[in-house]
Amino acid sequence: MAHLSSSCPKCGKSIRPQDLHCPSCLTPLKAHGHPGITIHYAQDNEPLCLTCELHADNSCSQAKRPNARDCTLYLDREQLAEAMAPQRPSFRWRSWARRYSTPLLLGSLVLLALVVSLLS
Repeated sequence: MAHLSSSCPKCGKSIRPQDLHCPSCLTPLKAHGHPGITIHYAQDNEPLCLTCELHADNSCSQAKRPNARDCTLYLDREQLAEAMAPQRPSFRWRSWARRYSTPLLLGSLVLLALVVSLLS
């Protein structure tokens, strides 16, 4: 809804992710010309604040709040909830054994030496 996709939020023309301005209408897509600061624009008549997590938890410091139509701090509540959803931890024996291969090898040698000394 309010996320920058592969089209300009103002004119709808196709844009590349690294574009600082829309090549057609020159709408700024990145704040202060910095490629890492995306400007999020409202796509319909409601302000971004209604769906922003920072507005919901009252930690927003934007001067345009609560009627911001563009914002660099926007965090979509729905996407954030999906990202924070509990996921089943994935335990992989192979990666664990690779990570602890040296202690496993030394432990195996000590155990083998102990078994040999007890049998002789």
